[in-house]
Amino acid sequence: MSTIGTKLCQHRLVARLTQQAIAERLGVKTNTYGSWEADHTSPSGIYFPVLAEIFGVTIDQLFPENNENLLNKTNATAKKMDEID
Repeated sequence: MSTIGTKLCQHRLVARLTQQAIAERLGVKTNTYGSWEADHTSPSGIYFPVLAEIFGVTIDQLFPENNENLLNKTNATAKKMDEID
């Protein structure tokens, strides 16, 4: 079964980036990003738009195909963040 961590890893490898390079662009520690790929933790919704931009994909492509609820939650968080700006 595909997970968010698996998807992040797949996109990172296709983009030929290191975990450190992505972590630096996100402003997080390398081990934080690594824990996302390992599925120990999940990124906050605020990181998904930036991750999508880094990988050149849409936000929904960062999610497993069967994880509709998490996608909806993240989209709602992103919408709230846009309203704050």
